[in-house]
Amino acid sequence: MNDARTMPSSPVPWQSLNARQQDYVTAIYRADQEVEAAERSLWSHGGRPRPAEEWRWMLYVNLDGHDLPVKRHLALTQQISEGTGSTLEALERRGLIEVRYDIDTYNGRKILTNEPIPAIQITKAGRALVRNALNVPSGKQIVGTLQEWHWHALAKAYTAGEHGVREEGPGYGRIGWNTWLRLRDYQIHQVEYPLIKDGVSITAWGIGYYERTFARYHELYPDVAAPEPREQHDALEPFVGVLQDHRTCCACGGEYLVTVTRSFRQDRKWAWSVEDQVSRIPGRVTSKYGEVEQCLCQEEEIQEMSAPFLALLERLVEQGWQVSFPHHYWIDYLDYLVGGVSLERERRWYDPELAKAKVLPLLDDTEMDDIRNVVKGDMRYCWNEHEGRGSIYPQGLSGGLSMRPVAITCAKEANR
Repeated sequence: MNDARTMPSSPVPWQSLNARQQDYVTAIYRADQEVEAAERSLWSHGGRPRPAEEWRWMLYVNLDGHDLPVKRHLALTQQISEGTGSTLEALERRGLIEVRYDIDTYNGRKILTNEPIPAIQITKAGRALVRNALNVPSGKQIVGTLQEWHWHALAKAYTAGEHGVREEGPGYGRIGWNTWLRLRDYQIHQVEYPLIKDGVSITAWGIGYYERTFARYHELYPDVAAPEPREQHDALEPFVGVLQDHRTCCACGGEYLVTVTRSFRQDRKWAWSVEDQVSRIPGRVTSKYGEVEQCLCQEEEIQEMSAPFLALLERLVEQGWQVSFPHHYWIDYLDYLVGGVSLERERRWYDPELAKAKVLPLLDDTEMDDIRNVVKGDMRYCWNEHEGRGSIYPQGLSGGLSMRPVAITCAKEANR
């Protein structure tokens, strides 16, 4: 690298860097944050605070079979090649990093090599550029960011591991229950993915989250006594978990077992997303509350169509099937409307022609809200000809489809 460094007179725009340069300076920033976190951890365990110039220079080297932080983070970009030197030079010319070759010791240990060892340090301008590009919050925080007391609680759960945090003081680990609830009910895009479980022990996902966000939270909340991760993971490395679950068949309403491969990914702006891959597996769904209806449908057998409710009733007439109306949260009048008052608890099945005649008056003006009017809007019909069963789903209150059927259908021979 050139010894004579010319610092830019104005901040370097992020867009002026190519993709490789952006990835490199981001990797160097993450390595810098990891090294700083490790240094602070030494202080919290009684070590002597050292000047930044003693630890901020990061050797680009493999030692005892392990890459030191800056080499490991740069390797994670999967762009290490003969062009690495020119990329580092470009970043240095812009005043984003500094590189030197006169350091040959690591933690007081002499490193013997035939080649000079690059030592890299990100500059203040480089840190500021990356923080701005990644939206590292200085005030307003990204949705999903833990507050300091939540991070403190997660650190306690991480330390306790599978044994869980002991009940102590006003709560667990002298932390109030409302704080633990925030971790138990942690959400990504309004879906809960718990970081801790009841009994206040950390989940596998909680461990993955902690180890991938440690550097960021250590920077946000340096006064929190959070232990170093037991395993080092890059913030962009996905956390993948496999679990067994069960699903409800959209056609027959029965339950079936699945394995869910769930991938949690954090982007460069610290936002999380989740992707599930679901595979059906053999076996029975069980419940401690009683017998569970098992689904016998095969996925390729299930057919679907969307149409107004009256058109779906016409389809049932063509099929020669019957229809029944289970209780629904907001469309709760159909069984009474079609079949009248009944004191019997057994399910009642109707000819679709009768059901159509009974709901036709709802096409006229009524005082009923459209969302509750069964003849307003399209519905989705899922059915399996082989099993002779199906379900009809209305629009939900939020605009999507309800997960609870407003009607179930079956072939007459299947109802005998």
